[in-house]
Amino acid sequence: MGNKTKMIHIQTLCQKIEQDVLDSILGLHAFTGCDVNSAFVQKGISKPLNILKKNPEFAPVCKELGSSVTVSDELLSKLEKFVCQLYGKPSYSSTNKLRHDLVSQKYIVKGQNVLSSIRGFDISLLPPCRAALKFHCLRANYQTLIWKQADIAQPDIPDPEDHGWKTDGNGVLRIHWCTVLVPQ
Repeated sequence: MGNKTKMIHIQTLCQKIEQDVLDSILGLHAFTGCDVNSAFVQKGISKPLNILKKNPEFAPVCKELGSSVTVSDELLSKLEKFVCQLYGKPSYSSTNKLRHDLVSQKYIVKGQNVLSSIRGFDISLLPPCRAALKFHCLRANYQTLIWKQADIAQPDIPDPEDHGWKTDGNGVLRIHWCTVLVPQ
């Protein structure tokens, strides 16, 4: 930090961390924010790691990221539960319900919706909706898949399209944030 350099002996550090946590670090890092995938606003690095350490059911979930080209509905549901825990609501398993309840608790007063009169409502502090989370999970899975093949000379890496990215009309690869289905 700043001008100060600190050397960390990585083997000593790894010996202090449980094996299941070590096995899940790649997936956790890709999921909670890395160079190619967005982070959860104001959640940092320590909080997700502490959740992983305190809740053994999440280590295999993060470890599963990058093990397959696809993200199963079951894995998506488990990651959604992790996000609910990340936002301080471990009893929730739906980010859509959590988003709704967080907004209701903060902005609906005595049965009246006051959102229309509030300025500076920061939706970035809410967890992602399930539709957006799905694409986030696809990107995290894709990145973890690449990292898990870093030791292979000729890795089998699929096209990023359909893995949380899409190509625009000019052939430029862009993040696919969300697909919203409008009811008819």
